[in-house]
This record gives sequence, structure tokens and C-alpha cells, in this order.
Amino acid sequence: MATQELRPQEAEVVVPDAELDLTKFTPTTYISYYKEDSKAFAEAMRDWLSLRFGASRVLFEIEVPPFVESFEYYIRDKIIKADVVLALIGPDWTQLITDYAERNLRDKVRSELRVSLQEDIVIAPICVLGASPPREIDLPNDLKSMLRYNFTILDEDSSIEEEIEAIVASIRAALSQRTKIITPRDFEPLFRNFQDAYQVNDITTALHYLREIEALGELPRRYRPFKLQIDRYRRDLNRRIQVRDARPRYFIIKRVATKNRREAWEMLQLFLTEYPEFGDPDNLATKLRPMQGRAQQLAAIVEDATAPLMQRIEAAHELAEIGDSRPGVGLRSDSLPDIKWIKIPAGEFIQHFDRRLDLPTFYISRYPITYMQYQAFIDDGGYERDEYWAGLARHERNPQPQEFPIANHPRDRISWFECMAFCRW
Repeated sequence: MATQELRPQEAEVVVPDAELDLTKFTPTTYISYYKEDSKAFAEAMRDWLSLRFGASRVLFEIEVPPFVESFEYYIRDKIIKADVVLALIGPDWTQLITDYAERNLRDKVRSELRVSLQEDIVIAPICVLGASPPREIDLPNDLKSMLRYNFTILDEDSSIEEEIEAIVASIRAALSQRTKIITPRDFEPLFRNFQDAYQVNDITTALHYLREIEALGELPRRYRPFKLQIDRYRRDLNRRIQVRDARPRYFIIKRVATKNRREAWEMLQLFLTEYPEFGDPDNLATKLRPMQGRAQQLAAIVEDATAPLMQRIEAAHELAEIGDSRPGVGLRSDSLPDIKWIKIPAGEFIQHFDRRLDLPTFYISRYPITYMQYQAFIDDGGYERDEYWAGLARHERNPQPQEFPIANHPRDRISWFECMAFCRW
């Protein structure tokens, strides 16, 4: 191949929707080759491309030190600096791929190309010195996706200028397969600004930078860890927005519930559909859920203080069998007791006959702790957990059997010590 004097030229790189040319964006090019296959041609190409793009834009010959523990990690660290990898395929290239694999040797070229494919770095395959493109059957599985690129075949009879133009055209064609070239200068400042806003819970600013990142387009594989983080951040931002917007609406439902339970129930159903991430932290659903038919009739009898005692007891037993959903009787959605609290205002009271005391506001449960509620304490290991019994004079080890094992019946046959452990739970 004759040597001619070359003058640096500017080559336009056409990227759809980006309108980039080499006066504005000069791609960093890495030359991948086997020394046994195309060393002289690769060195000549390095000189040509240095004249065209500038020497700093041409990466050549990764020398892997013998002490490097991770061969592929070292190559990855070097090659991700490139925008495009020129894969020189000479007449012995296919056989060398096979030989290195059969002899179980470190194959630098194969690693370079595999990393490029994994990191979504553009590959421009160029067949030189009369070589033909490899067939799919000639390639190992990890390099088969190279075939999605167009292979440039250099004519041995062409001039150096023609060969250079063919190579530049190959780079142009390879880069044009991307809708946009995203560089660290584009992405990293936006990501840092997004993280800063996210950490101080500035949702508006965080969303702004998130939209700016998304406007860059599809991120290359080299940013895959960032893509995963962004997806996680996006989900959490959506949750934060829901919590921010939902909290005042949930408070309104609680206020309505004090006046109109049915209306509050209907509002709650719409709320949970619209804000599933917020949930129902105060378990309003259990407290507001309307009773149906017979259950509603039975609950009315149980709550009627003027009804005969035996009638109320029988109604309570039947209600327990079909499901007593009255607030304060059963369990919440998290399996903890649903306590309906009654506010006792602060004030003075007389103890015994003549002792006057002032008490602050306090709350007491509307109903005694039921069999179902205390059973939840037992099932959760309440008798085995020492922290619930610390400092008490006695640590009960086994609960006494319930005399009336009915779900909505008050828990009976328990000691003061068990009551204290239950309250600590």
C-alpha cells in the first residue's frame, strides 16, 4: 500500500435529529485488531485518523498489564471512553477468534468487542486486506450481534484517499444508527442536580431535571446503573406526589366521617382508587364499612341499651358468627386491634368521698378488649417476648383458656400482668 501525504479534513457526521458534524462533535475512535492479522494496516489507520480527527481522538492498543486481576474489567474501563470502535477484520480474523477460544487464551479483541456490545458503543466493522465479513456461524455467541452493523469492505485497488473516505463513511454510518449521542457532559450534570433536589424533597425541581434527562433520549448501556436508579427515583417521586396530594383529601374524609358515615365511606372508596400508594393509615375502611342486612339489624340490637340483656347477648353471638365489623371490636388490616377511642376531657373528679383530683385529657376504649383482639397478641408471640413482661412481678407463660371463645366477646380469665403485657404490645 503506497504512502501519500494527507491533509487534515473535517468530516461531517450525520446523526438524525441531532445535526452533529465533526466541527461540533468529534467522535473518539478506538481501533480493535489482531496484531497477527492486520497490525501494519491498523498503525496506518491510526495515523490517518489522527490527521482527520486529532491524535487525542484516536485510541489505539490497550496494553493489559500482567498483574491486572480482572482482564475484562480493565478493558471495559478503557474502551468506554470511545464513541465508536473500528473493528478491523483481516483475512485471519475469524480463525484467530477460534484459535484463542480453543487454546483458552485471553482474547483481547474478543473482549473489546464484547464490552462494546454490552455497553452499547457503536461498532464500525471494516474488512481489510481482502477479507470478507464473517458469517454468523463463524462468530461466538457473544459477538453474533455484531452482524446488525453494516460491514465496510475496503477495495485493495483503491487509493489511500478513497480508503480514508470509506472508513470515515463507515464511522458516519455507524453513528447514524443512533438517534442521539449522549455524552457524560450531557447527562451527568443533570443527574447530579436531580439527586440534589430529590434529597431535599424538592419535588418540583426534581421533576424538572427528570424531564430534562428523559429529553436526552434512550441512554446507552454504559449508563445502565443510572437507568435503574432513575426508574427507582421516578417510582418514589410518584409515591411522594401521591402522599403530598392525598393527605389533605384524607383529612377531609375523616372530618366527614364524624357527621355522615355513609358519605365518608363513598368518598373513601374513590380516594383509595385514586391514591393507592397512600393507603388507609387510620383504617377508616373498617370503621366506615356499612353493615349489610342481618348484620346491621343485629348490631342495632347489640348497641340498644334499652333492649333486654339476653336479646342483646344472643344478637352479639349471632353477629360474631356472620362477622362483626363494628369499629373497636375486631382487627385492623395490619392485624393489630382496632381500638375505638373515647375522649375523656380534662377536669376535676372526686375520689372516694372527699378527695378532689385533677386529671388531664385521656382516652379509653369504647369496648373491652375482645377475644379476637387478645388472640392476635397471643398469635404474635406475646407470651414469649420478654420485653412485654420486663419489670413485672410475674411473667405468665401460657394464657388461660377463654370461658366464652366468641370473637366479639370480651377476653376473660386474664391477670393484671397479662393486661400490662398486652398494652405494651
